[in-house]
Amino acid sequence: MAELNAKAKLIIWDEAPIIHKHCFEFVDRALMYVLQSYKNGGLSIPFGGNLVVLGGDFCQILLITPTRPRHEVVHATINSSYRWNFCEVLTLTLGMILISGST
Repeated sequence: MAELNAKAKLIIWDEAPIIHKHCFEFVDRALMYVLQSYKNGGLSIPFGGNLVVLGGDFCQILLITPTRPRHEVVHATINSSYRWNFCEVLTLTLGMILISGST
């Protein structure tokens, strides 16, 4: 697995906003651990130095049982992870459906 991840240039993670932040952090730690022997300093770089694209609708929230208070739901989102500071947020400004529908 380490050899395959070391060769990867890009990891695309679709529907990322609806996962729990612990899953996001686990993947980060797992990639750092697995890639530490393949990349110099991989242990201290987020996601072991791999580029990870998190896709999805960030207006959606995590599916949690309805008995949880609002602050617990908000605190469980990927945006409240300690690794979120390392993310660069890019937004779609022009939908491709609009372009293809105009012909």
